[in-house]
Amino acid sequence: MVADWSCLPMDVLVSIAERFLAIEDYVSFGGVCRSWRMALKSRSSFSWIEYSNSTKRCIMPWLMLAEKKDDDEYRNNRGFLSLYSDEVYAIELPDLRERRCWGTPLGWLVTLGLDLNINLVNPLTRVQIALPPQWTFPLHHQYPMVLDPEDLRHVSIRKAVISSSPNSSDCVVVVIYSEFSRIGFARPGDRAWTPIEFTECTYEIAFFNGKLFALTARGRVFHCDLFSSPPGISDYAQPPPVPSDARYLVDLEGDLHMVCRYREPANADNESFYCLTVDFVCYKLDMGTGKWIELSSLGSWCVFVGSNSSFGLRASTYPQLRPNCIYFTDDYREAYDASGGCDIGIFDYEDESVYPFPVSHDLLSLICPPLWVVPQLR
Repeated sequence: MVADWSCLPMDVLVSIAERFLAIEDYVSFGGVCRSWRMALKSRSSFSWIEYSNSTKRCIMPWLMLAEKKDDDEYRNNRGFLSLYSDEVYAIELPDLRERRCWGTPLGWLVTLGLDLNINLVNPLTRVQIALPPQWTFPLHHQYPMVLDPEDLRHVSIRKAVISSSPNSSDCVVVVIYSEFSRIGFARPGDRAWTPIEFTECTYEIAFFNGKLFALTARGRVFHCDLFSSPPGISDYAQPPPVPSDARYLVDLEGDLHMVCRYREPANADNESFYCLTVDFVCYKLDMGTGKWIELSSLGSWCVFVGSNSSFGLRASTYPQLRPNCIYFTDDYREAYDASGGCDIGIFDYEDESVYPFPVSHDLLSLICPPLWVVPQLR
């Protein structure tokens, strides 16, 4: 007698699906039959799966590759490198063509195009949600109108993060915008961006314990209250003792960390100037003293930084990942005109070496070099 696998109880199917680590497994699982597909739809999200109040598991990230600019036949396709299988999957995404993008660990991209419209896009489902356009940023923080759309697409937004999935009613999108690196936020359905009045240039933004934090160019950390009237900002932590070329804020299981990146010019005498990453130093914030403690090791953690919301995963849960490593992409936009996408790799925190990714094509782009995104089916 042949077993009818379509009759497995729903709770058993959901329990099986919750153990997957790769989006490829979810797609294959849902393709078996209607009841298995319904098991996936019965959960609001399989991108982040809660095991308890404090522990979460994430689907393996994808590296979204650069647009195939010179290949007319495949220009609407976007390649995604799976760290689970080392395979590159081509997905037809005409809505991403010639758009600048920022990745998130929640399955969505924030995009800005030549039309200066800003959207949320899920690259797997192709669902698109409109946000207020670029020209609704406060005028006194805008670039001069003499800039053409190509320039505005390149420089209008430095960073973009989202608080939660756009499927939830409390989703907030926060960006660093304008030549003064100001902070603005909006919700899907808003008509304009709301600014946070703050005089310091902001380099990084991140959500930590449900709250927004901003990191200035000088390394100071501020807490941003999006829900006060007007939105407010308060000092939270002083900078670490050593300056760096770039800094990122990362939540690692309830502790706030700062990842400092160091670059060196790779061809200063050449017209195609670009920099390459040579080192990282990581700090953990002592919540009691407000001081940063330098880490000698990341342990089993691996951290993902670049043109995305920074996040970390434990390699002990994901055997395909390298522990004690930083997976980085090129977010040095000042060099994009000549070499966007050159500075990409895996930094081993123990031996301080940089290793290449298992892909060498579709890395360079003047518009949108590769970035990290965690795929999600909703």
